[in-house]
Amino acid sequence: MDYAWQKGVFRDDESKMRTLRAIFTLLILTAGCASTPKNEYVISNLIPENLHVRRPLREGSVEMDCMQPSALFEGYQLGAIRDCLRTINKPYNAIFRLRRELVPFLELEQEEATPACLKTLTPTIPVPREIVFESIYGGTRECFSSRLDIEANETLGFKLPTHKLALNVTFPLEDIPEDDQETLRLLNTWSLSLFFDPKVDGFKAHYLPQHLCRKCLGPWNENPAPVFWP
Repeated sequence: MDYAWQKGVFRDDESKMRTLRAIFTLLILTAGCASTPKNEYVISNLIPENLHVRRPLREGSVEMDCMQPSALFEGYQLGAIRDCLRTINKPYNAIFRLRRELVPFLELEQEEATPACLKTLTPTIPVPREIVFESIYGGTRECFSSRLDIEANETLGFKLPTHKLALNVTFPLEDIPEDDQETLRLLNTWSLSLFFDPKVDGFKAHYLPQHLCRKCLGPWNENPAPVFWP
């Protein structure tokens, strides 16, 4: 397995766990008021080993693929991004605002003080439309999906400045990624944290039948990675 949310990331290595927790302390989510419909579950933990993401196959397509999170960042210059993060050693808040398009993404809010390397290397961060994952719920292992509402800002077909969602990354980072795997883990954290709702301290998700779950996640794994988020 070679994607960010892999089993090795969540092994009993206290330094790695501290690193991951430190990453989450950098993330501040802001959103409009939200309620949880009766058919939604609030999931407070997940099994990261099998987590997959879904996006439209192409712009304008209604069909969505199902892929590993690392596939979101194909083509990104991971080494250069690490060098960039290392050079930002003065206090700075990078704000990435969610663009609720058919293929959603986070867009860096650029200003005069924005580090040039962020403008060049991470002007946008890809965001999935949906995540599919397993969780221990009610004592049993179940499958769920959580979707990003791309129409939250629309009223009668018009886009309005409501239900704003943004990611605030505070620099300098406490821990700088040391290799491509850790860099992917950080970028995936930024992208996937949009699905975590701090108001309910969990993921708002829908139950997914096993035949649909296995179609996306693949064969059942008898020994999944530990349940953990964040």
